[in-house]
Amino acid sequence: MFTFIYCFDENYNIQGFVSIMSLLEKVNEKINVVIVHNKKEKFSKYENLIKKHENLENLEIKSIETKDIDFPNVDNNHVSEATYYRIYLDKIKFDNQFNNCIYLDADIICLNNPIGYFQKIFAQLKNEGKPLAARTDYLKFKNEEHNDDVFIRNKLSSINYFNAGVLLFDYQNWIKNGFFSELREIQKNYDGTLKFWDQDLLNILIDGNYVEMNHFSNYHLAADWNFPPHITESHALFLHYQGKPKPWHISFLNDSSTQFFQKNYRKFTEKKVYVTKSTFSRDLKGFAKLIIGLQIFKCEYPFSTLKESLKVLFTSSEIS
Repeated sequence: MFTFIYCFDENYNIQGFVSIMSLLEKVNEKINVVIVHNKKEKFSKYENLIKKHENLENLEIKSIETKDIDFPNVDNNHVSEATYYRIYLDKIKFDNQFNNCIYLDADIICLNNPIGYFQKIFAQLKNEGKPLAARTDYLKFKNEEHNDDVFIRNKLSSINYFNAGVLLFDYQNWIKNGFFSELREIQKNYDGTLKFWDQDLLNILIDGNYVEMNHFSNYHLAADWNFPPHITESHALFLHYQGKPKPWHISFLNDSSTQFFQKNYRKFTEKKVYVTKSTFSRDLKGFAKLIIGLQIFKCEYPFSTLKESLKVLFTSSEIS
């Protein structure tokens, strides 16, 4: 049985909930879900809804003590300290023992059943003896002028750098080999800025020694949104809203890709549209574009979108 692991804080409660429910809707067998959270009591109303789903075997929500932990480069960024929670998974006492684990970022929507594909990838992991499977984000070229700085900053010897939004790994194998403690040691000794946070740490540890998954397993909007929406919906396993803007930001509400998050939000909350704060300048520019360019009428519920966008503009809330 597969165990899907999420790490997020209270600012991503809704996004995490929608992601988990979209996953449970698409799988064709029971799965375990583990959530590592900063304040699990703040997630209780969503917990009760998740537990009712027929495809859930077990749900564990564990808190992590953060007061003595260093979380570099999270101030004034679109990520929070929760992005580092997964490098402390070995410090958490889980109720159940599990092996085959899939880590998912909370800004991911499941579009199609991933079980069959993941079974093949886990078999490949076992056969090749590699520590994890992921989708490649960057390739190193012979002409150094075209290389991304991830290879230089992180002193990588490999030609591959992976995205850490969807990761497959054997949890017991990681415990046995001390990979989590190695990640923390790398962080402790890292000289410079972790531009991509724990993703940099993971790539330094693995340095290209991973099973490569296809792009539909972790479908990036920035890299892959040259396919029409109907191709995405029929082929992608997970749609990953990496970076900014997000589908709940005013500046992105009229984009065709936003529909996949908002449709799932409506399905599982019975509310019409979810909008939350980015930065005031970005939100204001996005709102002007929606109104002046009449882009708001591209949204499925334009008047609800208008109402929720105005709330965001004129109330103070956490940036997400």
